Amino acid sequence: MLPLHKPLFDVVHKIILPRKQKHTEANYLDLTLMELLISQVQINLPKLILCHINRICVDDSTEHGLGYGFWLGDIFEYFQVPIEEWQEQTIKDVLGVVDHVVIPTTSRGADAPMQRLRASLTAKNEEITTLQVSHSTAIDQLQIDYGLEHARLAEENSRLKEELAQTQVALNTERSSNSDCLKHIYEILTKGSPSLSFALPPSV
Repeated sequence: MLPLHKPLFDVVHKIILPRKQKHTEANYLDLTLMELLISQVQINLPKLILCHINRICVDDSTEHGLGYGFWLGDIFEYFQVPIEEWQEQTIKDVLGVVDHVVIPTTSRGADAPMQRLRASLTAKNEEITTLQVSHSTAIDQLQIDYGLEHARLAEENSRLKEELAQTQVALNTERSSNSDCLKHIYEILTKGSPSLSFALPPSV
């Protein structure tokens, strides 16, 4: 055995596959894991842990301490499982003896609460669907009304601008015509009576 095998064996039987029985003897699985660690081959650690726990809890009939306490402790603390005292326990202490008793019940009495819950859930889902459809219809109608109103206002604005431009042109034309008339009247009055040339104001 190489000097490296001793710490590797400690890692295997204390961390990867923890056990208290025969912890000084290396079995075939221990040797395989040590070889994989030396060869730097990836190990499916979760599956090994689950298989080891299953062997302790189910396959082995003798009482063994449940390993992986340092990992399970972190899991319990992460999920805030209330643990008042840590102590070594066997599988029977942890799981206890389960006595499966079949309690006869009528199907109607057993399913009635579940049926009520399902009916209530179905009704709520239908109500939500109806509200969603109504909301979608209202939104579509608002968008249509907004589009029509926007188009009407844009058309009215264009019409008012056109009328304003036409009115401005008419006013300019009328102003020019009035100016020409005043000039013509002024010229007539000036030619007909020279004395009135000083009395009339200049043309605009």
